[in-house]
Amino acid sequence: MKTISLKKAAVINAVSQYSNIILYIGFNIVLARLLTPEEFGIFAVVSIFTTFFSKIYDGGLGSAIIQRKDLHKQDINSLYSFIHYIAVILFLVFLLLGIPISILYKNPEYILICAILAVSILFNTFNVVPYSYLLKEKQFYKIAFLNITSYFISYVSAVFLALFGLKYYALAFQTVFLSIIKFCLSKKMSGISSAKKMDFRLIKSIIPFTLYELGSSLINYWEQNLDNILISLIMGSTPLGFYSKSYTLTKYPVTAVSGAVTPVLHPILSDYQKNKIVMHKKYTQFLLCVSTAAVFVAAICFCAAKEIILILYGIQWINCIQSFTYLSLCIFPLFMMSGNMSVYKSLGRTDLLFRVVILNTCITSFFIVIGILLGTIETVALCVCIANWFNMIVTLYVLNKIGFGISLWGFWKLFISDIFMLFFIQAVCMMASYWLFPKMQILISFMIKIVIIGTIYLFYLLFSTRYRLISSIFFSKK
Repeated sequence: MKTISLKKAAVINAVSQYSNIILYIGFNIVLARLLTPEEFGIFAVVSIFTTFFSKIYDGGLGSAIIQRKDLHKQDINSLYSFIHYIAVILFLVFLLLGIPISILYKNPEYILICAILAVSILFNTFNVVPYSYLLKEKQFYKIAFLNITSYFISYVSAVFLALFGLKYYALAFQTVFLSIIKFCLSKKMSGISSAKKMDFRLIKSIIPFTLYELGSSLINYWEQNLDNILISLIMGSTPLGFYSKSYTLTKYPVTAVSGAVTPVLHPILSDYQKNKIVMHKKYTQFLLCVSTAAVFVAAICFCAAKEIILILYGIQWINCIQSFTYLSLCIFPLFMMSGNMSVYKSLGRTDLLFRVVILNTCITSFFIVIGILLGTIETVALCVCIANWFNMIVTLYVLNKIGFGISLWGFWKLFISDIFMLFFIQAVCMMASYWLFPKMQILISFMIKIVIIGTIYLFYLLFSTRYRLISSIFFSKK
């Protein structure tokens, strides 16, 4: 099996991640001016259900392929044959799902949208085994290439279709093109093919691992999408369009920074599943980088929310500003929780992950319901923020205390200064906003805020131990 350091894997994946994010932001700037918030909202409704199916079609099988070091190519081929049956079943179910969705939301357009997206469900399910095999073999160069290629072609297609007035169908076809291209490239690069005979003993042997992860994924889906579901049902597609855009924008920085490492954590850390000390050291190094970056990114998103929305999407998305401001407050906990699922899997403790997800879902559901009862997408965003801070505390406590046996103070003492500095920068910018920025041109106010935040942040790095810690990580040879 190929050996590669976490740093090198992260760099390779970072190139892929940042390229995809640049493409995503660039094409969404165009699409935000071609499509209305209502049209984005209509597609967001169906995205709730495609996300649910994405939790099912993997079912923990991909993680099991990475975690099991005793699997040979013949075993992988057998699992690939097995996943074909799952793919066809999910395709047919999603195809028929368009009927009840159209009745529930009183819009017949959902029938055709679901029929189109059913094709993406089919190919995404096909892709689980070959893509996971590439991760298992640490073929990160190939993965970076197939991701950049598939995203670029699919986004260009979406813009082209939107220009011809296909509205939300352009977004649906983008998802389909993405799934087909990723599957074709993954299959060719992995060399995976169907086995003549499936090994049911092998399938049975991985069920205990996959069941806990499948359960965790389904419950996690409820936690992450309850706000979208309730907003769409109670407030309608247009408020959902505004909220969905705000939440997606909040996830950009999380994907950009922590996303560079998170996808490669499980393939790398699973090699140390019998050495918790080394695993925890590497995970802590990851969190140190993530936490430090989160301070800067979260401060910018909170302090310059108005400028970011108007510069990227234009005046028609002005109703996103307040909800994005509130959601930006949970960027730090989202950063800190970004790699925890990979670590639980690497420890072989998907059972522990399952319990944490249940607890976090209860917390999130409670706060989302409060936000919905208060009646606006802004109150929902604020409650989601509060829930994420509680979830971070619970998740990291269980992982470190129970999973690794590390004391609470021994872990959190590394990150207290980051949290304090984040709140300090946000407080300074809030006070400055009342005096300097109310009547200033958007682009100028954005640049000034960047300078203020950047200056404070730079002084923090230079006059704290954080600079030395991060330097030792980046300039070490391993």
